[in-house]
Amino acid sequence: MLLNTLSISNFKCFDKFEIDFDEKKTKIAGDNGTGKTSICDAYFWLLFGKNSSGQALNPRPKREEATKTTVSARFTLDSGETVYISRCQQDKGKKANDTAKAATETTYMINDVPKKKKDYEDYIADICPPDIFNYLSNPLAFASGREKGDWQSRREILLRSFAGEKSDGSIIDSHEDLSLLRERMNYHSTDDFMAVTELERKKTNKRLNEIPIEINAHKETIDEIKINGVYSPSIVARLSAEKRKIENEISAIKNGGKKEETAQRIKIAEAEIELAEVRFNKDNGNSEEIKKIKNKIADLEIRSAQVENSRKTCESVAAMIRSTAEMYSKRYSEYASEEPSDEPICPTCRQALPERLIAERQSIFNEQKAEKLKSTRDAYMKALEEYKRNREKIKTLQADEERFRNEIGKLNADLNVLASGGTQADFKKSKEYIDLSEKLKSLKAEYNKLSAESDAILKEKEDRVAELQKGIDEMNAVKAAVELAEREERKIRELQKEQQRLGKLLAEQEENIELLQKFMQYKITDIENQINSHFALVRWRLFEPQVNGVIKDCCEATVDGVGGFKACLFGQRSICGVPK
Repeated sequence: MLLNTLSISNFKCFDKFEIDFDEKKTKIAGDNGTGKTSICDAYFWLLFGKNSSGQALNPRPKREEATKTTVSARFTLDSGETVYISRCQQDKGKKANDTAKAATETTYMINDVPKKKKDYEDYIADICPPDIFNYLSNPLAFASGREKGDWQSRREILLRSFAGEKSDGSIIDSHEDLSLLRERMNYHSTDDFMAVTELERKKTNKRLNEIPIEINAHKETIDEIKINGVYSPSIVARLSAEKRKIENEISAIKNGGKKEETAQRIKIAEAEIELAEVRFNKDNGNSEEIKKIKNKIADLEIRSAQVENSRKTCESVAAMIRSTAEMYSKRYSEYASEEPSDEPICPTCRQALPERLIAERQSIFNEQKAEKLKSTRDAYMKALEEYKRNREKIKTLQADEERFRNEIGKLNADLNVLASGGTQADFKKSKEYIDLSEKLKSLKAEYNKLSAESDAILKEKEDRVAELQKGIDEMNAVKAAVELAEREERKIRELQKEQQRLGKLLAEQEENIELLQKFMQYKITDIENQINSHFALVRWRLFEPQVNGVIKDCCEATVDGVGGFKACLFGQRSICGVPK
């Protein structure tokens, strides 16, 4: 903002004083004690209620009769708007004595409109922030905090006060050669884009280092593949067709033809002999009676085995029941021998129990003992009854076994009588049996001859099938080797494509980093130039490039190339004394 006029009334040594400032520099000069500092204090008091040193100020005039102090000014803001502000302090009453302070009241005006103190201070802070005004007006403001190394706060003030709207985006937009960076950053900040780019570049470099190793591994696999011959699909088809044809011939030999017909005739002849024997026995003896007896014996033996199994099961159950009963009997004896504790002492407090509690404890013990004895005896009697029932069942089953054995013995005796009675004729001596046997023998001889002939043919054909299969396997091995080599070569080509793609990607990532580094150089130059344009002598260095390429923040004032704190003080005095 630009100060146009300053009016002072009853302020320190001034009764009334006005200054009109033009657009040029205004120099105020005079001997000591003529009011130069008072003018500065009036300006500071108008804005902030303090003197030019930043201390509290009571702007009492020298004349005792003056009761009202007023300072007002007209400003032209950066927006071109004109604003009038005024601060007035007036006595509200007389002092009680010479040492007492008079009560005062301060009023505030903006464009002739009364304002509350807070609204007034907020408006001043908005058009003229106090800290910035202090740094512009006080030569030693930056020196404060020097001992604490408070360069960060000074740097932040310079950036906030003089850098303007120098955002990363505005810097990129102001340089044509950074337009590609804007496209590639998308919505990332420059810091995030640098971090992402560095991370992706590491990944890309790592992968590019891995690819040659993988390519060499695939090449080694190709070198190890041995391809003996050339794969021919037509040869494989011809061998497979011949193999199927011979396999069909082998199947026909095994499953059909005269040999199979002879085998069927042998089965028929054997069946004729069996049928003839049945007819012969039926017509020439007591075979039917013998057969009935044998069937009856077989039935009795099955029933006897079933009874025996039931008896053994009952005996096992009876043994378990007996063991259970013995357990209950032993437990009953243990319960019967239990006695209550003779110690008439409380287990908790270890004090002697009264007779009533002793008798009560004895009664409870007797009841519990009687209950346990009763339940144990009932369980024992139940087990004993069940044991007796099983023993009775076992006796019944033993009687059934004995009866079955007697019946089987009687039937075996009858069978022996029938078998030794001499009435059974010998079928194998009959003419029918002899004729049928000769026929069967002739068929078997014919079958053996056919088998010998077919076995030789089968062996020849099976050898040929094995030979054909070997040829097919060899061709398939060649095909597998060729396919494996092709797969390895395909993987090599894929890796080479990936290598080319990653190479381009790495170049783009390197280009991004170069763009970011160029951006940082522009940022350093633009921001420092923007800030230094406000200073006549001092040149601020706000960025310090490191060996590793990182830009480190700093805040150092230099004058004619001399840096450090002395230059800072000298520069500030010069600048503040003669504002640019």
